[in-house]
Amino acid sequence: MEITTKEISQNLKKSILSELSSYLSDLRDKGFDDRRLQSVVIKHVDSKIKRGYRKNREPVGIGGVASLVIDNMKGNTNDSKAEVIFYEFLIESGIPFKFQYKIGPYKVDYLIDGSLVVELDGPHHNRQKEYDEKRDKYIEKMGYTVLRIPISDFMMGNDAVLGAINEAR
Repeated sequence: MEITTKEISQNLKKSILSELSSYLSDLRDKGFDDRRLQSVVIKHVDSKIKRGYRKNREPVGIGGVASLVIDNMKGNTNDSKAEVIFYEFLIESGIPFKFQYKIGPYKVDYLIDGSLVVELDGPHHNRQKEYDEKRDKYIEKMGYTVLRIPISDFMMGNDAVLGAINEAR
C-alpha cells in the first residue's frame, strides 16, 4: 500500500508539533493562545510541504520532506521561528508583502506594498547597531521606509504591531 501526500502531511504536522512542543510551551507561557499557535504552525508546515513537493516536481519521499520542514521549523535555515510566525501573521492580516526581498546588496525581512521595509529584530540586533544603521540609511536612500519591530514587541501583542505597520504604509 502506498502512502498518500495527505497522510504524509498529517504525520508531519503531528511530528513537528511534537518537535516544537517546548518552543510552543514557552509561547503559551507568554500568553499566546494555544489554538492560534497550532494553527500558525500547521499552516506553515502545509506551505513547506507544498514547496518541498513543488520544488522537486514530484514527491521526494517522507524523509526528504520531513527533513526540509523540521530543519526549517528548528531554525536550521535562514528563517527564524519568530519570522515564520510573523510571516503567517502578515498573511492572516491580509497585508501584501514579499519575504526576504533584495534591495541593493541587502536582503530585507519583509517588503510591504513595495515601499515599506519591515525588519523583525531579535536580541542579536543590539550587537550590530552600526551595521543596521548603515543598512537602514542605504535602504532609505533608495526610497524605502524602514520599520524595525523588536521580536519581543511582536510576541507581547501583535495588534500594536499591525497598527504600526498600517500607520507606516
